[in-house]
Amino acid sequence: MAKIMIVDDSAYARRVHRAMLETSGHSVIEAATGIGAIEMFSLERPDVVILDLSMADLGGLEVLKTLRQLDEQARVIVVSADVQRSTEQSVKAAGAHPTGRGRPGMSSSRRCSSRQNTATSGRRAGPGN
Repeated sequence: MAKIMIVDDSAYARRVHRAMLETSGHSVIEAATGIGAIEMFSLERPDVVILDLSMADLGGLEVLKTLRQLDEQARVIVVSADVQRSTEQSVKAAGAHPTGRGRPGMSSSRRCSSRQNTATSGRRAGPGN
């Protein structure tokens, strides 16, 4: 299965994502800050990153831009309760592609993936890939 990094300053959100992903057999690593996410991405090279847009130290948009500089093929799913078109446009401009709205019951969430919305597509980010 895939190695997935969850980036969210909310411990509760990280726990919920972790529980769902581990139940599906994925390996999960976490970062509570944007700076921590960039460091962990460089060290761990996860298959997929689930990234919250709103964080205290470094916003998700800046983290997305930096991850794309480190690996232009990085798979990043951006999660946000912000439903403004300007936010969606900013995320797209940073290299994400829309994948539609969140799960039923979470219609205010927009998700964008920088490459694919599939955690198990087979390509691993890392040196030489």
